[in-house]
Amino acid sequence: MAGKLQPEYSGNPGNNKYKGIMDKQRNPTIKHRSTQPTLLGIKMNQKSEILNYVQERYVEEQARFKHFEDKASKLINSLTIVIGAFCGITGFKSSTLFSPSTAFEWIILSLCCLAFFYLSCAWGHSLLSLKIDECPVAPKSKVNAEYLIHSEDDKAFRHIFDCYVDATQELEKVIKKKSKNLKLSYDELAIGATLVFVFTSLTLLMEVIK
Repeated sequence: MAGKLQPEYSGNPGNNKYKGIMDKQRNPTIKHRSTQPTLLGIKMNQKSEILNYVQERYVEEQARFKHFEDKASKLINSLTIVIGAFCGITGFKSSTLFSPSTAFEWIILSLCCLAFFYLSCAWGHSLLSLKIDECPVAPKSKVNAEYLIHSEDDKAFRHIFDCYVDATQELEKVIKKKSKNLKLSYDELAIGATLVFVFTSLTLLMEVIK
């Protein structure tokens, strides 16, 4: 007795019982639908990568903000010591320094005033760099958290994205102001230090001549 006959494909497109078998026989490369990534999965992966990217940029700007804060703090401390030492030197020579009688002494007094002016400006700009603004942060209120809980996925994603991007942009603006003031402070410190060196050299030279 012959074996059981295999059911034949009727050719009816609506007969899905055997359609997958026949299609697979015609084209072995066809894979089961469940093994293919869904569009939703791809979107979720993209959203996760996007959020990771904007979060990393936000963390980087936070680190840069702290870096400039530390530099400004150290510069203020250094300038305070330099200005204090310079005032001590000028106070020691105040009897002759502030009573010039010759052109050479007037030059020394002018150098002293210029040096103090530039050092004071450097101290002021470093203080502005340190105290210019609070560090901007992403929203962290309960209202913001409640909004995320009750929002749809797309709206919640967009809100988190905007929070990170807006905070990063605010950080960038504050850092630019800090950077500008720090640059001015370093430039003025360089000029002031040069003037102090020339002032000290000429003062010693005047003592030797006398």
